Amino acid sequence: MTQAVAAGAMLLLVGCHVPNADVTTTQDPKYPVDRQSKIGFPAEPEIPDVNARLAGEFAQEQMRRMGFNVVSPGEADYLINMKEAPSDLTVAESDGGPAVGTGVGGGNGGLFTGIGVGIPIGPPQAVTIHRTELDAALETTQSPKIVVWQGKIIAETEDATKYRGPFFRVLLSRLGSTSAGTIRLDKPDDAAPRP
Repeated sequence: MTQAVAAGAMLLLVGCHVPNADVTTTQDPKYPVDRQSKIGFPAEPEIPDVNARLAGEFAQEQMRRMGFNVVSPGEADYLINMKEAPSDLTVAESDGGPAVGTGVGGGNGGLFTGIGVGIPIGPPQAVTIHRTELDAALETTQSPKIVVWQGKIIAETEDATKYRGPFFRVLLSRLGSTSAGTIRLDKPDDAAPRP
């Protein structure tokens, strides 16, 4: 067995966390929006929720870095509302399986390779995955206000905190488009502005 195969098997056995986020956006095609559109954020007195206010402040900074035309609410054609909140997920997980994996090992200098299948030992246990959800909605400033774009990104809370800039930029880079998928937060290209 080559060293590369052995290293790959050990990596699979040990496991490797990849900081992913699920992102979904929807754009109303009747209202095209791009980086040159005049986008503002609601005035602070209009935002009673501290999480929404802080998310909006951070998003405003990120949008400026990304080249968006961020203007005051009075000059804006669109206002963007942001909200960041916990979105925990509870899943059932069995003790000992079902799991499939490969392993490399052996005692006394011997080498064993193989595939094993775990067998559930007990009833499923509830496991909570702590996640953070960032929601955004872009609406017209004229009456009646119409939501023209909305987006959502969800990641494990640890990843959303560690990769806070990319967490926001991945969502904001899709402003003006409809998309859905899973994105790696640790890859700078995934968080780069889209043309």
